[in-house]
Amino acid sequence: MISFIIPSFNQGSYIEYTIKSVIANMSSADELIIADGGSADNTDNVVKNFLHDSRVVYFSEPDRGFSDAVSKALLKVKNPIVGIMSSDDAYVSNIREKIINLFKEETINLIYGDYEIINKNNRKIGLRKHKEGTLEEILSLRVLLPQSSVFFRMSAVDLSKSLNLKHDYIADVVLFNQICIKGGVKYLPEILSQVRRHEGSRTGKRNPGVQYLDAINTVLSDMPISIKRKAEAGALLLRARYEASSNKRLIALKTLFEGLYRDVSLVNHWLLPRTAGYMLIGSGGMDFIKRFVEKLK
Repeated sequence: MISFIIPSFNQGSYIEYTIKSVIANMSSADELIIADGGSADNTDNVVKNFLHDSRVVYFSEPDRGFSDAVSKALLKVKNPIVGIMSSDDAYVSNIREKIINLFKEETINLIYGDYEIINKNNRKIGLRKHKEGTLEEILSLRVLLPQSSVFFRMSAVDLSKSLNLKHDYIADVVLFNQICIKGGVKYLPEILSQVRRHEGSRTGKRNPGVQYLDAINTVLSDMPISIKRKAEAGALLLRARYEASSNKRLIALKTLFEGLYRDVSLVNHWLLPRTAGYMLIGSGGMDFIKRFVEKLK
């Protein structure tokens, strides 16, 4: 049995598509928990169209962001397996049995798969494939677990440490990585979800690298010592990327060298070319390249 969670805030334009994709994958024993942060748009009217279904649980009240919304929803979860879906993304069809079958192996705590990228009109514009990541690769951010294509065992979640508001922009990364430290991670090389690219996508106001560094020393402090320096290096690279994208290039360069000091293999990290791009041509140049690529699609 699966508990699906949709944290939501002002995504009334897309949440109907999201909800329908969840319901299409639900059995009679599953549940859908929609945790809305008191949206000011038409979200409430859209969601009410689905409340005739007894499997749908809905509450709408002011919250303090993604972490707060998901924390509230996790307290309501009744089933052993959980999936978290953003209110502007969606699942693809016919994935439930694949997920359930994998969790029949009791040692599995978390599974993740691939996803499609769609635009605001639900048209596919890209594909993201992943790989089977080691714990070191996951904790050093060489392999990022995609929120929309992750399912986990509720018994592996420590609610006393998970989803700290200080880590709101990377809350999903921290939650999943906490579970990964416990072991039992499985990659399913199939498309499980659709991630939407649009101007209203959730963005962070704080540097995610700073947040991940804090998480490494607090809620992720039980990671193996042998991996900690590589995890810190990955966090510093993420911090440098954010600084470079904010046109703080000299600060970003200093942060990058600090990361390389911790782990010289950072030169092979997938995020390094993007960081270097921001350092060389700035955020304006990178934005131009992104817009150009989007037009080609």
